[in-house]
Amino acid sequence: MTETGIATNPQKVAELLSAHFVETVEELIMQNNYLSHTQTAQSTIEYCPNSIVMLPISEQEVQCVIKKLEGKFLAGYDEIPENVVKQCAKFIQGPLTHIYNMSLNSGTFPEIFKVARVKPLHKKGDIYSIENYTPISILPIYPKMLEKIMYSRLTVFLNKHNIITEAKNGFTEQKSITTAIQSFIERIREALDCGLRAVGILFDLTKAYDTLNHGVLLDKL
Repeated sequence: MTETGIATNPQKVAELLSAHFVETVEELIMQNNYLSHTQTAQSTIEYCPNSIVMLPISEQEVQCVIKKLEGKFLAGYDEIPENVVKQCAKFIQGPLTHIYNMSLNSGTFPEIFKVARVKPLHKKGDIYSIENYTPISILPIYPKMLEKIMYSRLTVFLNKHNIITEAKNGFTEQKSITTAIQSFIERIREALDCGLRAVGILFDLTKAYDTLNHGVLLDKL
């Protein structure tokens, strides 16, 4: 720390940011006073009798994911960017397929795949205030590729059995913030045409992803 109260040592800055990010989330969770996940989940989850079958991942599937990479230079803790993976595709797609299938067969996600490089992102205000930063986790490309494969299979299953509500627009194929706004406007017009009053309630949740109730999420899965 300097006379102005600003930390300049990189190690000290990292420690302060890390402590702040963890403490902020813990405080938010305490303030929200969540119900236990069993109480919440029982009232919202509809039972789906079908089971998703995870067929083995093929080399062609891995190859396809590699081809779709944008070739960014941003890298995780291993310092391996997307463009390097694309250039080495034919040499690594076989070993990667083997590793990914071992993950499926064992039902485990490798611990090394969970390690991320956390980058503090300035959002607003004074750049010297720790309160104005949010953490961004940058994962290595290999676990992100496995996530893409799993995402594709899970999406097919959810759509096939109509598990996802039609009202969902975010992270949904052929839908976006534009379709959400369009649906919102249509509902308002319908209400006005029927002589009703329309009310919109919008929520901007602070650190929504950081405070996600993992118990509810796991029960739903």
